[in-house]
Amino acid sequence: MLRLFLSSLLFIFIFQIPNKSFSETFPRVLSCVKGQSDDFDLHLVTLVAQNEEGKGEAFVDDKLFKLVFDEGIWLGTSEKGTEFLILGEDSIKIVSGKTNWEGVCFRSDDALAPLVKKVSQPLSIKIKNLTKELHKLKSELALIEIENSKLIDKIENNITNEKGIKKEVKVFLEDGMTSNAIVNRINSTENLTGYIDAIPEEGSLATGKLSIKFGEDREKVLSKIMLLQRANLGRAWLMRSRNTILNSPRELLILASILEKETGNDSEKQLISSVFHNRLAKGMKLQADPTVLYGLTMGKDVIARSPTKAEIKEKSPYNTYIIKGLPIAPISNPSVASLFAAARPSKTDFLFFVSNGNGGHRFSKTYDGHKEGIKILLTRKKEQRTTTRSGAMTYINLPPPKPVLLK
Repeated sequence: MLRLFLSSLLFIFIFQIPNKSFSETFPRVLSCVKGQSDDFDLHLVTLVAQNEEGKGEAFVDDKLFKLVFDEGIWLGTSEKGTEFLILGEDSIKIVSGKTNWEGVCFRSDDALAPLVKKVSQPLSIKIKNLTKELHKLKSELALIEIENSKLIDKIENNITNEKGIKKEVKVFLEDGMTSNAIVNRINSTENLTGYIDAIPEEGSLATGKLSIKFGEDREKVLSKIMLLQRANLGRAWLMRSRNTILNSPRELLILASILEKETGNDSEKQLISSVFHNRLAKGMKLQADPTVLYGLTMGKDVIARSPTKAEIKEKSPYNTYIIKGLPIAPISNPSVASLFAAARPSKTDFLFFVSNGNGGHRFSKTYDGHKEGIKILLTRKKEQRTTTRSGAMTYINLPPPKPVLLK
């Protein structure tokens, strides 16, 4: 059904069939602008994966599309199935029930030329002060997008996508793993060669599913995921909120690494990010438990519990109960979702959050509201312990449909 719908769109919107398909120039970072207009809207398109069956994935800004390659054009649908993407060699069409967006695409290092007259930052944030903001935007695009383009070229040279390869090694790196754990995972993976001796800096490695050529050198695998994480960070930094309190991509990486350890629920990450942004803006200490635990082992071991009162008092450049602001370095290797949540927090007045004992969190604007959330959590834990001892009832914990907000 989807295939028929997308095929019908191709007859409505005429695209030039490219001489050289994206399948031959993959992966790529593209900048796409509205054609036939002086008031340019910008979309950053990052093609991040493909396989031999002609399927792939791409981000349009921060929205993921699943792709199918068909007669020289990538056809894609969003995860919710409400938006459709038609991507040619140098053209883009985004179709949804509300709006249609058609533009021309350039390699990122060629994308500055169309932005000379009027531009907008990603996600349609209009630039009002053209002289000052255009210079700033051009500088950022030049430094970040061109750098990303170089990184993607390096990734392309390393990633194995030759046809005819039969044997692959599959590796899964969970979001939030420490660099030490990732190196141990790769070193212990069979059917690879070489050995990784040095542990990379925390936060510098991309996570997720890896398909690696049989017999690949382990150091080469590590280089690939380092380059991918740099590209992920650059893309998130480029699309950060205009008034973010973060001053550099490194600060964004540090905050994202904390978000990754605070929750595995992607739907809550922007809310938790808003709490930390609000606390930073007010000069409050972050008081994030995962930073305390990381400082105890420096990532060599994972402590799956809350810190004790004595541990919270221990001095460490990672202990955000002691220091003001962000810790000295990242505490995990964050996912793309955490990077974007750190870059684009929700707009709230929340200053506190606490677990609701059911896989989610309760958020509050005041300390009184926070104490109420703690009281609810402790009561729930007590009820669960009592029920477990008596054997009278079994609780089935279901995640809440949305975060619980307190006054």
